Amino acid sequence: MKSFNYCLLLLAIVCSSCSKNDTIEDVSIIGEWELTEWRVGLEADINKDGVFNLNLLDEVDCDNSEIITFDADNTISLVIEYNPKIYVTSNENTGDYQFHLRCDEGIIGASSTYVVSNNTIEAFGGTYYKDNNLLIVTTGYAIEVYNEDLTEIIGVLTSEKTYTKL
Repeated sequence: MKSFNYCLLLLAIVCSSCSKNDTIEDVSIIGEWELTEWRVGLEADINKDGVFNLNLLDEVDCDNSEIITFDADNTISLVIEYNPKIYVTSNENTGDYQFHLRCDEGIIGASSTYVVSNNTIEAFGGTYYKDNNLLIVTTGYAIEVYNEDLTEIIGVLTSEKTYTKL
């Protein structure tokens, strides 16, 4: 009987330490996160001021606001205002990249659900990694590279977006 009670106690401890993968475990993810960095691994001088930056947002002259909101009910929403459209061309002979910017006006919104597991969040087809007050996503976002006359996609630059908690 003593062994049976010990097994029940052990089972109760193990079961109580289990957590659901699809419920929020880290309440620090709840709230609004603002896009603060957008990188593609190349320095660019999109605004032609003579300064090259890895963070494309430092090169964008148009208004830009991208906010992700995580709610406690595992819903996520994304609102983008004045979305800059960055496209890249490449000289097929030299391999040199040219960055181009178009400032689109308007508001784009989307919502979905998310799943939290340790310091990762799965949402919108991408994996977000939480690092203190930063949220980083590298999958799900890419910039297409076109040939110089914009008639063919010849490659893709993987981008990384970093959000800071507001």
